[in-house]
Amino acid sequence: MVGGGPLMDLIEMNMLEYAFYYAKKKRKKTLLFGCGWGPLKNNKTIRIAGRLVELSDYTIFRDETSLIQCLKIFPQFKNKVASSIDPAIFACHFFMQEIRNKRSEKYIAINFRDVSLEGNNYSKEVVPKECFVNIIKDILFQTDIPIRLIPMHNFFIGGDDRIFLNSIKHEISSEKIIVEHAPMSLYETMELFYHAKVCVGMRFHSILLQTMLNGNNYILDYTDPENGKIIGLMKQLKLESFYRERYCSLYDSDNQLKINLRDNNRYLYFEEDIDKAQKKYAIAL
Repeated sequence: MVGGGPLMDLIEMNMLEYAFYYAKKKRKKTLLFGCGWGPLKNNKTIRIAGRLVELSDYTIFRDETSLIQCLKIFPQFKNKVASSIDPAIFACHFFMQEIRNKRSEKYIAINFRDVSLEGNNYSKEVVPKECFVNIIKDILFQTDIPIRLIPMHNFFIGGDDRIFLNSIKHEISSEKIIVEHAPMSLYETMELFYHAKVCVGMRFHSILLQTMLNGNNYILDYTDPENGKIIGLMKQLKLESFYRERYCSLYDSDNQLKINLRDNNRYLYFEEDIDKAQKKYAIAL
């Protein structure tokens, strides 16, 4: 099973293709489960992604946008692919059922990532660090509440968020800014977002967790604003209206993220879609 993460322009896709080929040779069942589609621009990688779907006994993409993009290129897979919600939403659902504490709201939680790193297959825009620094400076101007910079990725391959977050902290040089250096469990990460007064997210799962667990959050989108995974999540959860003033695309140089700490409205997610998704995943398994 290949679960989570997008099928995209990465050399590692060759390993996934070989794994599925080997599995089928050994007559083992295969499954693509909760993956996204793209960004895919390289013809070789597009072929490999199609081959993975072909070799998979069943495929459930994490959103309808991914399903549509796949079928545009490979319409022959119509009867063996489907879409549902990102499986991480289940973790949020279980967390919200268990949590009993009221939100402490004693800090602001922010996740940024460095889009200039080699291997970033999403936004090719040149985004100066000043863009991120200004967002934090604007928050500091509005409040005395501490700001916690939270990495969602701390491996060298793919870009360790802590390097970028520390560079921002040192540039601003404020004692109110705290970088979370120690790797956290999923539960600890969810707790941090849940208890925050306000959240700002950039990596996909920071946005997903902040939306589901907190709801008073802002989105900085570095993916394709038309077909990217973040806009796919917003369409899937019908977020466009709520986040109209809380969303910024890095593809639009004139669009700047404005944080309004006086706006305490929270997005509330309805559980009926989770029940539908559980049934769809159960069928596949």
